[in-house]
Parts: sequence; structure tokens; C-alpha cells
Amino acid sequence: RVIHTLRVTDGNEVGAGTLYHKWCEDMIQKKLMPTPMKADGPGAFNPAVLAASTACPLGVAVARDGDDAYDYRMMHPSGIYWYTDQEEKQESAYLKNFASVETGKTDVVLFKARRGDLLHRLSKLKEQLVTQIDQASGGSSLESVALSPDALRARVSGVLMVYCAGCFMAISSGKDGAEQMRRLTVMLSNCFAGRPFMAYHPFGEQGFFPSKQVNGHSNLMFSALVFSKDPAFEVDETRSFAEMLSQIINMYDETEQAVLRQLLVKGEDADFDLLSYITRACMVSPDLLKSITPCSGRPLPFALNSAQMFHMMARKFPLKAKEYNAASMWFKDFCRDFINAAPLQLLAQSSCLQYSTLRMAVLLAMKIDSKGLVASNHFQEVMEKVWNASPDPDEAIQLLLTDTGGTSRTVMFTPMVRHYMNLASYGVLTALQFWTSQYHSSNHFLWNLVFMWSLSNMFQTLASPTTGYFSLASMLDDVILVVSHFIIFYKVLMGGEVPRDLDAVTMILHFGNLTKGLIVHPKMGPLIIMVLTMIGDITQFAVLMAFFVACFYCSLNALFRGVPGVYVGEQWLSPSTLLVNAIWGPQVLWMTAHEDTARTLFMSEVLGMNDSSAIDTMGAIIVALSVLCIPIMLLNLLIAIMASTYAALSLDVDAEYKRSFASCVLVARELPCLPMPLSLPQDIARCASRVYVVLLRSHSAKTEGSGASLDVDVKLKEQLAVGQIVSNWEAQCSIEKFKGMVTIEQVERMRTQSDSLQDRIHVLYSALLNLVERQDKMEVNLAQMISKQPMNATKHN
Repeated sequence: RVIHTLRVTDGNEVGAGTLYHKWCEDMIQKKLMPTPMKADGPGAFNPAVLAASTACPLGVAVARDGDDAYDYRMMHPSGIYWYTDQEEKQESAYLKNFASVETGKTDVVLFKARRGDLLHRLSKLKEQLVTQIDQASGGSSLESVALSPDALRARVSGVLMVYCAGCFMAISSGKDGAEQMRRLTVMLSNCFAGRPFMAYHPFGEQGFFPSKQVNGHSNLMFSALVFSKDPAFEVDETRSFAEMLSQIINMYDETEQAVLRQLLVKGEDADFDLLSYITRACMVSPDLLKSITPCSGRPLPFALNSAQMFHMMARKFPLKAKEYNAASMWFKDFCRDFINAAPLQLLAQSSCLQYSTLRMAVLLAMKIDSKGLVASNHFQEVMEKVWNASPDPDEAIQLLLTDTGGTSRTVMFTPMVRHYMNLASYGVLTALQFWTSQYHSSNHFLWNLVFMWSLSNMFQTLASPTTGYFSLASMLDDVILVVSHFIIFYKVLMGGEVPRDLDAVTMILHFGNLTKGLIVHPKMGPLIIMVLTMIGDITQFAVLMAFFVACFYCSLNALFRGVPGVYVGEQWLSPSTLLVNAIWGPQVLWMTAHEDTARTLFMSEVLGMNDSSAIDTMGAIIVALSVLCIPIMLLNLLIAIMASTYAALSLDVDAEYKRSFASCVLVARELPCLPMPLSLPQDIARCASRVYVVLLRSHSAKTEGSGASLDVDVKLKEQLAVGQIVSNWEAQCSIEKFKGMVTIEQVERMRTQSDSLQDRIHVLYSALLNLVERQDKMEVNLAQMISKQPMNATKHN
């Protein structure tokens, strides 16, 4: 390839070889470049020029914008030769290169490099690699492979490298050539995150120019073809989005295709049971679901369903529980951070806190311990406004925005009023039963009233929505109350006595229900939560203690089978009696009542004692073990459990109280306006309606609030609001990441980007200077033209 002439800034054309030689003499090094010589034929080649020009090649700008902006394509000069008619004058010479340049191409630039520059330029290669991978995957800045070496290593499978032989020879020359090649290998390995790569060294290379979407030929450069593990998805504007997705989905089997299509079409309403199946089979990764979450039309329900799915998978597959729990925790944190990043105005526009979402969040807060969303400020503000202003969540959010305190629309029977009205009614029931039991136990009319009251309470509990406020134990308590009151009423009606045991049990259950109703009180609620949690721990401890008691009971029964015992705790048998009384007490001192001289026990045969002595010895050992295990070890374990539970609850009691409050609010908003037992007909109707919905597997609960309006403009505004909230969430996540420790990779990337930015600013500054010079020349020429115009006009006249 030959360059004959180059046009300099003053517009004159100069021989390309002559100008290149002058540039090297003036700007690089004196006598570095050999002088022009006579060409010995069409294939002339000058090794001296080739070697000298390795450190000072020519460059042509690739593009002015895009990913290749202010990047240059190198040309390696291979000879400077006189024109045939200039061999004697030696005034103009042409230049031969290994790469070509188009005729009329501007901005041919002289470059200067050192051996160290050839190594340091690899950082630019890694920057471009990171950019291309991020663009191909369509990930956000939060998922960039530049965040850590592990992220890049997870995406790269292997690399095929092209590294110019001229650069290779320049680096490997000299005494430290071997060390420089070792450094080159290490730096390339770091660029590709330690993944295997293969490099070859040709004379002349091809590389991809993203701005032009073509390969280009050049010299003294390097290029890399990276094989990534995840397939790149490039948007083709000539096809629809559905066509492009279908091409990817069709790669899966029929079952997986159905699940993926359902996931993309329905989003949060997809079948997550089937989704867990293909996730378990590694056909859908947790990272894919994480990427889909911000893009979902309703991110909160989608994230909650995903968190529940991974939580259940962690319980079903213990070997991968750590991975699934980590994924579930990410979705829980997303829900919390998403709601915290959303202003109330955007929450109102996006309809993110519909009733179905509120109910799902409260229910899953108990099932999978996702209290972060429920305990967030905005969530609690909405719940508080629903509690004391309006049962409608959408209207409650509007009241929060206008800050009217509910005065614009007065609701007489707010959920708070309904709850405390029913709680007071239950208190009247408790007092009525106590008064009837003590003073009118034979009055069947009063017992019938108590029965109807408890029946109304049971139907009210069964008709309540599933929010976690009423547990299975609560429903069982109400059933026991109704059955007990019916038995008492029947006994009294038949002229019998009131069963005192049932009367006593129901009184205990009454006060338990009253305590549960007070759980929403700001001061008493946290204390009640701690007591109920400790009661649950005691229940678990009681099960363990019953096991130990059964163990020693069976053991002692087997030992003393057919052998009567006598208490000897207060008789002086030996000094050991005094020791046992001093350490523990006389209650453990027992022995056989009659002397048995036979030797039927294994201990009798081994130690040579009679059966009575062997039984007394073995009994003492078993009693000592029971004292050690039950009163000492288990009771200390109970104390440790109580202390641990109190310490854990003191940190989490606020979130647990907020969850209990939210669950109570959602139950209270559906309570009848009349207290028990006047609400019995309505409670029966509500309970029957709920049973009907469950039997028919109705999806009305899922579609509530979502089908109010199908107006495209309304849905568009909702999605725009969701997009703004997602942007706020991404910004907050970026800020949190910036607060973390900075890695060496991030520092190196920032340094490389700053160097590249400085180079581009320098080029821009030079271009501006050239523009100013051209502007000055144009002004001078224009002034000369203006000054000549009157003179010519005079001569013409």
C-alpha cells in the first residue's frame, strides 16, 4: 500500500515519505528514521524503516462518535522511497505501508510509543471488553462485570487473541525481553479474569469496529474474540419484540416454553410452582428473575412471589438452601428498598399499594419473614391512614397526599372503631359468662346468649381474610369455645350442672383472645408479642422435657417391675444420706422394701451382689441422671432460651409489631359495622361467601383493584410512575455500592477512563485551535474581498 502525497494545513501537497521522515526527525528522534532511498522494484521492503517505525506509526481516526470515537487505526510504514523523477533531485518521496488508507482521508496522525506503552494499553482493551459484554447482556450499571473480577470471570469462557508481531518483537527485544513477555502474559490473563486464552502474532491484524459494524485491517494493534457463557441478545429494530423473544424461548422444551411465555405475559400472576421446577433444573437462573423484577409491570408482587418461591425451594432442597435463601433475601431487600425509594406521589400514580399487594406483603411477612416491606415508613403510613381514616387503601394514599387528616371525608366506622367495638363486645362476653357462672349458673337463657355470642365470634374469625392475624391455633380456640358453650347450654337446658372444667377452660381462652385484641396497642403490643413468642418457646421446651420424662419413667418402671419401694430419705443409713440431703434433698432417697437374695440382674452376676442391692444401685444412678438432665440441664436450657429470645425480640419486636398491626388493620377493614352478637347474620354470610370462593377457586382476590379501568392512558401513567420508582431504586443501589470498598479493578478502570477522556479533550482542543485558525483566515480573505469590491465597481462604471 502506497501513500503518495499528504496535504498539510496550509493546503499544499507534500510527498508522504518526505513529510513522514521530517516528522520523525523533528518530533520523535534525530536520525531515528532512515533517509529515503531508491526502490528496487514493486515489492521493495526496507527492514530498517520497518524496525524504526514500530515506535512511531501513523494513525487514521476510526470514527467521530460511538464506541470508536477518537480511536485510531494504525499503519506500519515499511519503506520511504524516491519518486522515479526525484531520484536525482531527492526532493519528494512516497511512503509504503502494510495497511491502506482511503484517498482524501483526513487527520493522518503521527504516533509515538515506548515499550511500556504497549503493555499499559491493555487496560483500554479490558475497558472495551467490559463495555461490550455489558451492552450485549443488556444489564444495568448495577450488574456490570466491572464491579468485581468474579463477575467478569462468570461471563467469560475463553478468548482468542490477535497480537501484532511487530509489537511482540518490540516487547521481546532487549535483555529483559523474557520478563516483558511474562508481564504481557500476566496482564492479558488479568484482562480476561484468569480465563484461558490463546494468542497468535501475525503481521497485519483484523479487528471489529463497533461504530461501522465491520472488520478492519490495520497494523501494530491487538484484538480479542471473547466467548461468553451467556448468549448476547441484540435488538433488531426490523422485527417485533415478540419475534425476538420467541427465537430465544423456542430453544427450550415445551414445558419450559409454556412457563417462560406465561412469565413474560402474566408476570406476577404466573405459575411460580412450575417456575420453581425449571429454576431447580437450572433452565432459569435467579439472576434472570432479578433482572426481570425491575422490568415487571408490578414489581412488588413479582418480587414477593419470587421470594416465596425461593424460600420454599430452600426448604425442599437443603443442599442448595444457601443459594436459594440468598436469592430469597435479595427479593425481600428489593421490596423494602423499592418502597423506600418511592415518593408518595409516585406510589399513588403507580398503584403499587393496592389491597391485593398489601395483603400479600402482610401474609408473606409472617410466612417467609419478609418484614422489611411491611415495616417501611410508607407502608405503615398507609396502614395508619386506613386504620383511622378510610378502609380503602387508594383513598388513604390520597388523604396522605392532601394531608387532610381524613377531614375531607368522614368515615364513622373506621377499621379502628370496628376493631375496638368488637374487642369491647368480647369483653362484655367474658364478663357475662363470669356473672352467669357465679350467680345464675342454672339460667339457660343466659347460657344460650353466651353460646350465640361465641358462635358469632367464631364465624367472624372464619370469615376474616388470611393476613396472619388469626392463626390456626386461634381458629381452634374459637371452635373449642363454641363446642364448650354448646355443651354447657345443653347440660343446663336438660336440668344438669354446669361442667366446671369447661367453664374454667373457656375463661382462660376468653382472656387469651382479649390479650390478642390488644396487640395493636402501641405500648402494650410489643410486650404482648414478646410474651406470646416466649410461650411458643416454652411449648417447644415442654415437648423436649416430656421426652426426657418419658425416658426416665420407662426406665424406672422397667427397673422396679414387681419390686415395691420404700422411702428412706429421713432415715440415717450412712454419711451418704447426709450428703444427698445437703446437695439436693431427701426426696430422691428410695430403696427396695424387701431383701432379695437372688442374682437375676446382670449387675448382680458381674459385681457379686444380690438383686436388692443391684436394684438400689441402678436406681440411684438413674435418679441421679434424671436430676442432672431434667431439673438442672433442661431448666438452664429454658433460661438460656428465654434470654436468647428476649435479646432477639428486642431487636425485631418493632418490625413484628408493625406486621401484627398491618394484619389487624386488613382484618378490621372488613368487620361488620355492628358488634357481636348482632353481626351474626352478616358474619355467617361472609363466611359462606368465603367458602364459596375457595371451593370455586375464584381469582377475584387476585384481580381486585387491577381491572378497575382499562384506559390505556391510565395504564401508561401507572407504568411511567413505576419506571420512575425503579430509577430511584437503581440510583439508591448505586449510591450504596459507591459507599463500599473500592477494588483495584475499579480504580484501574477509572484511571483508564480518565486517561481516555483526557486524550479526547486534547484532540478536541486541537480541533478547536484549527477551527480558530481557519476562521481567522476566512475573516482575512473576506476582508480582502470586501476591500476589492468597491474598486472593481468604480472601474466598471
